[in-house]
Amino acid sequence: METPSEGCKRTVLPGGGVVVVDKLAPDAQAQVRKWQATDTGTDGRQVSIWEVNSASFGPPLTRSTPPLTSAQLVAAVTSSAWDPVFAKPAPGPVPDATPSTAAPAPGQILATATTLLPPGTRTDTGAEQHTPGQAHLTLTLDGRTSVLAVHVQPRPSDNAAVAREREAFEKDTSGTLTKTPDGSSALARETGATRTGGGPTLRWSVEVLHPDGTKVLTSEWNSTNEAQALPGTPALTVDQLKTIAAAPAWRY
Repeated sequence: METPSEGCKRTVLPGGGVVVVDKLAPDAQAQVRKWQATDTGTDGRQVSIWEVNSASFGPPLTRSTPPLTSAQLVAAVTSSAWDPVFAKPAPGPVPDATPSTAAPAPGQILATATTLLPPGTRTDTGAEQHTPGQAHLTLTLDGRTSVLAVHVQPRPSDNAAVAREREAFEKDTSGTLTKTPDGSSALARETGATRTGGGPTLRWSVEVLHPDGTKVLTSEWNSTNEAQALPGTPALTVDQLKTIAAAPAWRY
């Protein structure tokens, strides 16, 4: 899944880390520009910040370019203010919510997701992806093209943590809650481009909490990338998103 770019600069920092600044080309219709800076440290830590020249992902535009310059984006993602976020916790007992297994690699997620898509779906996984626990691909079905993102959170190692997670999940009022026959809980959400999620729907998602505590989120945008999402009919229905997220295949 390749997105046209107006410029991409990769810089190796003195300590060995790498900063990439990518300026995506604006959509021909909406003319929204998305600029993003990502700092990847030698220890694997990563900070990413993006901005657009709009109050949302659509018109009206607030300016011709996003507010921060490339240098300001780089300064933000490489700031030492992030150090406490990545600081190692003090020695002590392992928290209850520690996952029982490591988050799956993007390739593993894509392989599983592809087997769960409706027959006749054409897919493009694009460039190699590296962030554990999440992956995305472009899919086309019945003449409609969308981006599908999948996030997988392994089940906690402690049963009490699973119970607490389920209690909080089923109290969430941000979506429509349903149950599957095997005991999974599913939250379906439709959100727009405003800060409160209002306006025409630009993102369709279903989050499923499996009986064992595994959590899977499937999200879809009606475009070839999230930044250029537009209202309309996406490739997959909400029921199909739910079928993918609720599949037992995610319970690694």
